[in-house]
Amino acid sequence: MKRFVAALARGCLPGIVALLASSAMAAIAPQTIRDLAFGESDDKIKAIGALSAGGDPQALPLLQALLDGEVQTVGDEQVLLVQG
Repeated sequence: MKRFVAALARGCLPGIVALLASSAMAAIAPQTIRDLAFGESDDKIKAIGALSAGGDPQALPLLQALLDGEVQTVGDEQVLLVQG
């Protein structure tokens, strides 16, 4: 689990989420997106747990996008889903 969190943390910068670029992420609570993209390790673990427990069908595509490096941050205000 530590390796997974470390891999997530390497691709993310601290800040605040202002924009969601994907309708797949739009249904998920903004705070959860913020925690996944910008949070400390404990925040990321809690967000992953919330996504897993919530049963939201959009959770799996978001987690897969994180693993694939498709979730990008712009400065400290935006989170974008970059595909392709």
